[in-house]
Parts: sequence; C-alpha cells; structure tokens
Amino acid sequence: MGKRVSGILPLGLALLFFFTLSLYQLHLPGLHYDEAQEVLPAMRLLLGQPTEPFRGAAIQIAGRAFPLMIYDYLGTVNTYLVIPFLALLGIDVISLRLMAVLIGALTIVLAYGVAQEMFDEKVAALSALLLSVHPSFIFWSRLGVYLTSVISALSMGSLLAFLHWYRQKKARYLYVGSLLLGLGLFAKFSFLWFLVGLLLAGLLIAAWKRALPRFLTPAQGTLALLFLALGSLPLILFNLQTRGTVEIIQKYLFTSYLGVNNLAFGANFLTRLDQFIVLLQGGQFWYLGEVWANSLYPPLFLLALLSIIPLLFKEREWGTKIAFLGTILVTMLPLSAFTPTGLKLAHYVIFLPLPQILLAASLGLWMRQEPRRLFLPAALLVAMVLIFFDLRVDIGYHRALTRTGGFDGYTEEIYQLAPYLEEKGAPAVAMDWGIRNNVLFLTQGRVDPQEVFGFESLEEPDIGFRERLLPHLAAPRTIYIFHSPEETIFERWGPFEALVAERGKGIRVEKVIPDRSGKQIFVVVRVEP
Repeated sequence: MGKRVSGILPLGLALLFFFTLSLYQLHLPGLHYDEAQEVLPAMRLLLGQPTEPFRGAAIQIAGRAFPLMIYDYLGTVNTYLVIPFLALLGIDVISLRLMAVLIGALTIVLAYGVAQEMFDEKVAALSALLLSVHPSFIFWSRLGVYLTSVISALSMGSLLAFLHWYRQKKARYLYVGSLLLGLGLFAKFSFLWFLVGLLLAGLLIAAWKRALPRFLTPAQGTLALLFLALGSLPLILFNLQTRGTVEIIQKYLFTSYLGVNNLAFGANFLTRLDQFIVLLQGGQFWYLGEVWANSLYPPLFLLALLSIIPLLFKEREWGTKIAFLGTILVTMLPLSAFTPTGLKLAHYVIFLPLPQILLAASLGLWMRQEPRRLFLPAALLVAMVLIFFDLRVDIGYHRALTRTGGFDGYTEEIYQLAPYLEEKGAPAVAMDWGIRNNVLFLTQGRVDPQEVFGFESLEEPDIGFRERLLPHLAAPRTIYIFHSPEETIFERWGPFEALVAERGKGIRVEKVIPDRSGKQIFVVVRVEP
C-alpha cells in the first residue's frame, strides 16, 4: 500500500503541474487553419452537414460519409476522438483543445507506466515530473490536434503493452501493442519512425540474447500482424480506394513538394539535429509572441547520458533497457531526415517523451551508486534545475501569449473575423491561406469563405485563378478577406486589383482587424462600381 501511495503522489503532482500550465488561457493562441481542418468533419457529422472527405475516400454508414483521412499522410483519429467533446461541451476551441490536453495527460500516465515497468518508481516519478513541465510538451499538447500529438500517447501505449507482454507472457498484450502501432500509422504516417525504431531495438535485444522470445509462437506473430493491419485499416482502405499515400511517397521520394532534397542526407540530418536541440530547449514557440528556451537542457541531457556509459557494464540489466530506448531514439533521428513535405520541427512531437525517460533513467542510475549521499543529491539537483528552468520558460511563454494573443497563423484575431463575417451575412471569399477552415469551425459552418487564391505558387496565381474569381466579382454583395501585406502568404492582391479594374469596378475597404499591438492582420474589402 505504501509503495502504491508513493507512486501516486509524484504522478498526481506531475498531472497538477501539467494541467495548471496547459489549461491556462487555453483559447490562446488563435485557432490554426490546420487545427480546424482535422475537426471540421466531426463538426459536420454532429450538425448533419456534408463532410467533404479528402479525395472522396470515406465509409458510408446510414447515408453519412465518414472520412478516412485528412491528407494522404494524416488520418482521422483526432476527428473521431473529438466528437464526444464537441457533443458534450459545445463546438468551440476550448472543447477541442481540452481533448488534446487530456491526451497529453494520458501520455504522462503512460510514460510513468513505461518507466516504472522498465526501471523503478524513482525513474517513473522523475519521468512524469520532467515531462509535465517541459515547454515542448506543454505547448504542443495545447495544440495537439494540429500536431497530432496523439501519436505520443500511442507510442507509449504500445511500448507499455509490449513490456507487459514480455514480462507476463500473455499474448493479449502483444495484440494490444500491435493494434496501437497500427493506429499510430493511421494517425500520422511519420509514426513509422517510431515503429522502425521499436522493431530495430527489439531485434538488437533478441540478437544480444541470441534468441527471439521463446513464448512468441508463429500463430501469435501472425495474429499480431493482423492486429497491426486492423489498427491501420482506414489507411489501407484509403489507399485501396485512392492510392494517395503510395502516390505521394513515389512522387516526392527524392524531392519533397516543399523543395527538400531527400538525397542531401547529411545536410538534412544536421538540420534535424539542430531541431532536436531546439526541441529539448523548448525554443520553437516564436508564434506565441517571444522566444524562450532552457539552454541548460541539451548539455545536461548529454552529460547525464555520457556519464552513465561506465556504469552500463556494472548495471547490465538497466544498461540493456537504456540501450533499448536509446536505439529507438537514435533510429528515429536519421529517418526523420527524409520527408515528402518539409523538415518541420513540429514533426518531432513523436520523440516525446523518450528524452525525459532516458534522462530520468540516467539520473536513476546515479541514485543507485555508492556513496548514495553523494550521487542521490546530485541526481535530484540536476532534475530540480531542469524543472525550475522549464517552469521559467513556461511562464515566459504564457506572459508573451497574454501580451500578443499569438502571431502569424495562430493569431487570435481570427476570433474577431469569424463573428464579423457572420454578422455581415454576405458571401465571402478567402484570398489567402489560413482563413476558411478557422472561420468554418468558429461559425459552425454558417460562414464558408470560398478559397480562390490557388495553392500552386506563393508569388503568382495559377491559370485557373481568373475563372474562379470572375463569378464572385459578378455578385455585388460578396466580400473578400485578405491578410495585410506583412501577413500575406499567397500574394494575390495585385492580380485581384487588376482584374477588378478590368471589370470597370473599384475596391472599398470595409474592415481592418488589427492585433493587440495595432498591427493590421485581416483586411476585408468589397468590390463596387
């Protein structure tokens, strides 16, 4: 009983830290375009609206189309997870972000379970506490729908299931772990990094012990593969219907659609290493208003790992387990250098919480050494220093967010734009990225700004731009939403102005929406004689 209580207390403290830091001003920053994209089908299902499945791929149930994927590499896990939250709490930003925060809390619990299963209560407690205040984990969990942070929970859940299977020899844990791996692949295809790392780490352990687990029968192995396929079944059905994932991998195998040269492995890998350092520091959240970072984290993390190398030969059982987790992490880093999209730091949400568990295990190994009166305080000091400086970064980001409301695609001014458009009640046209999905969700589908700008080029419109825009110019009540010049992503003001002049009309600015500093964000215009 005492051991159970001693474990619950640090886990409870970690969850208290996490909820305090992640729930504060949860509506900020503003709703992101891609964040809304994943939950629009959920909103539409609840409201009885058409769901607009990506590539038309869906399962038809009772006359309703249930989408299989959001993009070729991104599944609808968040879409269906958020439905009960929207149904019970209302269709708004707080409801969808509360779901993401609860998934973050689940990830902490699962990470605690993994560390406890592999090491001991001290390592589990340190893992949970280090994760619960880490800036990358806090602020990525708040925007977890946009980042598909559910893959961190699925990675920890599958790993915990496999650990139970290895220890208890019960096949049901093998099947649960395989099912969760399949769900991870369906949630986001970059989950493949973790799957490959886990497989390689398992094979190396098997080679070290010179045998596969004797309790794994051919029938169990076959069933495990079937459960893996079951978890990723929507992804399989999507590709049977469209070949979308296969085609995008083939098309962008050597050069991604954002121009990343996948053959330049060295340069890409160095970029990813730099991003991993930023991940540890928590220094990637410029869009909250100001960059904060815990610059002590990378050197202390590296020092802790290097310092235990001599101890691994003495503590072979712990050494094998640390090497197992390290292999997963080390495998994922070079795999991340290949991408069909871009080398985005947000992809590294899949790495959490492996660094925290590895760090906690290293400090736990210190605590086992003699003289303990020296090593125990040293380990606790390192942990306390990291937690203190992580909290400083968390508070700094929250203060910046309170001051700015969010920058760029995360601007809170979307909360002013959406009700303004609904109040006007006129047909709306989005002349830039970052407008339609957010407005659709915030107005529950009552305002649907049509996107005519075209995605092919940032600098100039495609050949179909004119044909898409002309029917709207013929409707006198239509209003057009632009970003201010400083905020523009797809430059369309010049071509729009020229086409309006060609039709013998003029442009009247109806509304300018600034941010808290007075900087213009959205410009709403109307075309008239």
